[in-house]
Amino acid sequence: MHPLANAHRTGASKHAIMGAMSSKTSRLKPQHASLARGGRSIARELQAAIKGGIFAHRERLPTERQLAVAYRTSRTTIRKALLLLEEEELIERRPGSGTYASFEATKIGQDIAEQTSPLELIEVRAAIEPQVVRMAVLHASKRELERLRVLLNGLLEAERDRDSVRYSQADEQFHLALGIIHR
Repeated sequence: MHPLANAHRTGASKHAIMGAMSSKTSRLKPQHASLARGGRSIARELQAAIKGGIFAHRERLPTERQLAVAYRTSRTTIRKALLLLEEEELIERRPGSGTYASFEATKIGQDIAEQTSPLELIEVRAAIEPQVVRMAVLHASKRELERLRVLLNGLLEAERDRDSVRYSQADEQFHLALGIIHR
């Protein structure tokens, strides 16, 4: 385990972690720092630190020199590790500015529409909805079909009235009802 993960688990602040990366105290060094390690091994540890939230999205990482000291390796090895992370789009390197975390963990409860483009949503709906409708038709009771008809009429009314708020609500209700019947 590397110093960042240990500091994160113990509740250390990010400033303390950054300081830890530049300090030469042995308790803050990576666990296997005395072993010869390559860029891949270091990249895996940094990947865990980034994905673990030790570095927030767009937060600056320690310098190559600080990382080389912390991992007791050369800056060339650190550059190789950073290149691997850059290829995975976990970091962004800005010449003259530094290296920044570019990984952003999806927030729990975040609306899918905030994570995708409208085109992606349309593509997914076009692929999924025909099957959902087929299953709903096969499994729906007369009462459920009547409920769908009422919801569809509400949707069409909102469209006719050009009421986008009501349309969005009616669309959501209609599709939720389809999904419930699909089960």
